[in-house]
Amino acid sequence: MDNDVKQRKKHKKKHHKDIRYDEEPKVTKHGYKRVRERLGIPKNAVQKNAERALKYGVPRQEVSGPLRRYLDALYYEYGTADNLRIYNRHLYIFCSGDVLVTVLNIPYKYIDAADIAQRRRKKELGDIYAKN
Repeated sequence: MDNDVKQRKKHKKKHHKDIRYDEEPKVTKHGYKRVRERLGIPKNAVQKNAERALKYGVPRQEVSGPLRRYLDALYYEYGTADNLRIYNRHLYIFCSGDVLVTVLNIPYKYIDAADIAQRRRKKELGDIYAKN
């Protein structure tokens, strides 16, 4: 019985609240490819963009309405993706908290809601957001 408990604790999933956001997120090969394809940024800027998305992006839990339902559907579709962030009209999908798996464009009908959520997040962060 004790052995089962130890193994469950050992394989405990890292939750995004347990992540230190001052560390650099890891980016998969697929993540690099999708960021460059969908955002049109150079290869050396991908890492910094992923850091900003993780640090300043709007988490799924802070969104409501139709956009939240859309994000919930994606959350359940991508089973291992436990950290979805909206940043600059794109959806960043992180796995294990800080591993960028892919980036998706937010559908047109949700862009206004995403912009509102981003402005609210920016206002909450205040000085921290302005420094970077």
